[in-house]
Amino acid sequence: MTIGREAGTPVDGIRRSLAAVDVDERRRQLAGLATGADAPEVRHELAGLCYLAYEFAEARTHAEAAFLGFKQRSDRRRAAVAAALLGRIFFEGLDNRPAANGWFSRARTMLEDEGPCVERGWVLLGLVGCSVENAEQLSRDCTEALEIARSFGDTDLECKALADGGIAAISLGRLEEGLAKVDEAMAMVSCGEVGYFTAAQVLCDAVTACERSGEVGRLEAWLDVLDDAGVASPDDRRPLMFSHCHTAYGTVLCRAGRWREAEGALQLGVATSRDGFGYHRIGGRAALAELRIRQGRVDEATLLLERCAHRVEAAFAEALLHQVQGRHDEAVSVATRALRDLGPDERVRAVPLLGLAVRSMVAVGDLEAAQEAVVELERRTQGPGLRSGAGYTALALAEIHRASGDVSASVQELERGLAALAGSRLPLLEAELRMLLAEAVEATNPSLAEAEARSALELYAAIDAPEAARCRALLTRLGRDAPAVPRRPSPVDELSAREREVLLLLGRGRSNPEIAAELYISRKTVEHHVGAVLRKLGLRNRTEAATYAGRVLGS
Repeated sequence: MTIGREAGTPVDGIRRSLAAVDVDERRRQLAGLATGADAPEVRHELAGLCYLAYEFAEARTHAEAAFLGFKQRSDRRRAAVAAALLGRIFFEGLDNRPAANGWFSRARTMLEDEGPCVERGWVLLGLVGCSVENAEQLSRDCTEALEIARSFGDTDLECKALADGGIAAISLGRLEEGLAKVDEAMAMVSCGEVGYFTAAQVLCDAVTACERSGEVGRLEAWLDVLDDAGVASPDDRRPLMFSHCHTAYGTVLCRAGRWREAEGALQLGVATSRDGFGYHRIGGRAALAELRIRQGRVDEATLLLERCAHRVEAAFAEALLHQVQGRHDEAVSVATRALRDLGPDERVRAVPLLGLAVRSMVAVGDLEAAQEAVVELERRTQGPGLRSGAGYTALALAEIHRASGDVSASVQELERGLAALAGSRLPLLEAELRMLLAEAVEATNPSLAEAEARSALELYAAIDAPEAARCRALLTRLGRDAPAVPRRPSPVDELSAREREVLLLLGRGRSNPEIAAELYISRKTVEHHVGAVLRKLGLRNRTEAATYAGRVLGS
């Protein structure tokens, strides 16, 4: 069902698109109807409402009843949609991949002799696009679903097909095409053209599109719009968007070297995904684990990844953990399995995995396998759109040349990679190339080694990365001044004693008047302290501050 266009701001449109029903009240109404005639339409709607309320076991019961009811009526098309809903419940809610696959197959079987119909489009796009592993298959399904949507005039299906298709295109390296599709889908959401269920999925796709393409500014712009609309916070019963938005945002910030901001966003993402969808829990924990590994906090990363094994969402963090712990064979195994699951044409997520695999292959002396992986890496980075590809390829080749004893060739690759990354806003990758270049020319060109080591140190020291010590050690060997940079305080350390008290009380759900009374200060002073807390922690509102306090301070 679509919502007609009305005059107003984009924020008004997003509010209309996300105007969910009163779930509890509607469920009470339907429960009475379900005990009577037990109509499958009623059970199907109940299943959807239970799914939105994260009551997945009850959602499964109602969806199964709806499927059987439609099937007994010989309404195969609607039975197929109910089967697809069961697939989604098992995949996203119950985290049971085999059962999900079985129900999606059952949905397709029900439509085999039905001919062209809009239900086929909804079955093709049974999951939200950002949770589909194989981008090539997703792209084909979206193309067909988009044709169906426009043929039957289904605006919601058209919007979802655009957003899912955008994610597929970005994953396959066609960034401009993918972002254009996502922007069109978001335009439909922004004017209230689609309903809540579709809008929620499109928002997930939009933040994932920004994450995979590294579009920090674009993601921040959309988060501002969502915040203005009141849908980017956990107090409106839509943590689906809240947790995923912050996990995606934190991931982009982490890889852009903005670790302080990433810290708060990722902790919020993890904290608010605990009772929600399985793939959001996995994604949030994996993203925070990656940050912890980069910070050198390996024990914490290990705990975060304990229940994430063998999942594509966590593959890079899991492989990286094995690598830093010296288990290179396991790192290669994890990366290889994930690459197989992602499909042969995936680019955005595959390139870092291949680069990591090459490094571990070199570490165990398997240069032949490493060279084969570089050939695959070069294949996946061909063509425009993927700025990081040249950097990862140069880094991989440099590692192989260095292991082979060809320092000159290694230096050439590192310089080529740095030239390709110029202006690309990939500071961590650039710093790694500079650090390796400094080490490669340490004996032959001390001046260049010093310059490159200082450039790398500037970034690493600013974010308190473990690699800073490696850069300082090199400068010391060169006889150059390399003063230790004091460890950056955590965000909470930067709060005053009074601001910490205010944060703690926010975490306990206190209002401003209650905080004022408890601390014997004026309400205006409380407002000032709350504003300072939000600014210093990089948070958007007091709800986020409360969540952050619960996670960090245990309030």
